Amino acid sequence: MGNHHFVRECRIEVSSEEVFRWHARPGAFERLNPPWEPVRVLSRTGSIHDGDELVIGIPAGPFTKRWLARHSDTIDGEQFRDTQISGPFHQWVHTHRFESIDDTSTLLKDDIDLTLPLSPVSDWIGWELFEKKLDRMFAYRHRITKGDLERHAALAPPTPLTFAVVDPDGIVGSALVPYLSTGGHRVLRVVPEHRLEEDPSDQLDVPRVRCDERSLADVDVLIDLTYAGPDDGATVFLCSVHGWKRRPPVIITASTGTDLGEHGDELLDDSDSSGKPTHDGNGARSLQEKGTRVVNLRMGMVLTPTDGVLKQLGRGFRGGAKGARDWRERWWSWIGLDDALDAILYAATNEELSGAVNVVAPEPTKGREFVETLCGLQWSAGLTPLSFVNRWRTCPGGRQLATSARLAPSRLTQAGFNYRTPTLEATLRHLLGCV
Repeated sequence: MGNHHFVRECRIEVSSEEVFRWHARPGAFERLNPPWEPVRVLSRTGSIHDGDELVIGIPAGPFTKRWLARHSDTIDGEQFRDTQISGPFHQWVHTHRFESIDDTSTLLKDDIDLTLPLSPVSDWIGWELFEKKLDRMFAYRHRITKGDLERHAALAPPTPLTFAVVDPDGIVGSALVPYLSTGGHRVLRVVPEHRLEEDPSDQLDVPRVRCDERSLADVDVLIDLTYAGPDDGATVFLCSVHGWKRRPPVIITASTGTDLGEHGDELLDDSDSSGKPTHDGNGARSLQEKGTRVVNLRMGMVLTPTDGVLKQLGRGFRGGAKGARDWRERWWSWIGLDDALDAILYAATNEELSGAVNVVAPEPTKGREFVETLCGLQWSAGLTPLSFVNRWRTCPGGRQLATSARLAPSRLTQAGFNYRTPTLEATLRHLLGCV
């Protein structure tokens, strides 16, 4: 029976104690879960300390395979180990090591001993392919770990903040909650009353609270991701905050860049508006007069393979759809999910930012270029997503595809925001594991 040894390492410019703490906080597994092949947490007990366990579900066609891992040999600030108790492999022992280089630098080392199922037959056939799969996965995990930790260190306030996230289960919210919690912040998930008693499907140890002043009395930053359009003026939740005696010092709202309407080839900066009321208009202005800093993030298409526009584009490619052609010359303003998360934290901690802020990549892309770049990375260049663009006009993702919105992130770049993946190709390579 063939045993295999896999080791990958990455240098991170924070202390080994902080790298260890990042892995021990709620949400670390969710941040490390590769988006092109995500698995689901079925249950968990504790964190990464001796005896703690994690059960994940691995898709296997129409079925789900359970994988139970138990943590052991934990040394604070130095290492922890997870061992497969039951699951797809004959043996799997993964040691996470955090080797201190100096007070502000760490060598993260993932060391895995494993035996493939059906070994030794699988060793002849499958090890080379599986090793490539592990390479993709751990390259992604290391980019996320390094990127998250170094950005949290750069944006760290004097003391950790308390965040409340409205719509914590959406495309952005479901990633933002673990992003903030692994950064050492306290996070509250704001959900409707009828969902308070539900057993959260993600098993994440982050409390859920109702939308009222008492539950959010000690919140530093309220992030409302319910994406009201310009005709709404402000979300229902934001309107309710006006009457509170103790309002959060910072409120961040989200809208889509296409709420500005069809503008053809015109380049729109943060000062442009549709002429209709927006989050940074009527409702936000009165809050600002009362001492609350309000930031309206005008989001481009947030790219992740797990949901949203990129997922729908993938379906269009695989189906080889045909139909409308006018999408080719439309401007699509977009941003990678991880850059969107960084931008939200940047807005929360940068006191100079208020009002409208375009959260998009530095260079918007025409539909044709977007499709060609995506095709070149994952699918044959002959397949193009066409007919579903018209079918999606009535939903948020379709509106972003069907409207030409060429946005510039002027205020973000002037404030010194650094992108992880500023170009479309770099973003897609990261998200699809093509690096």
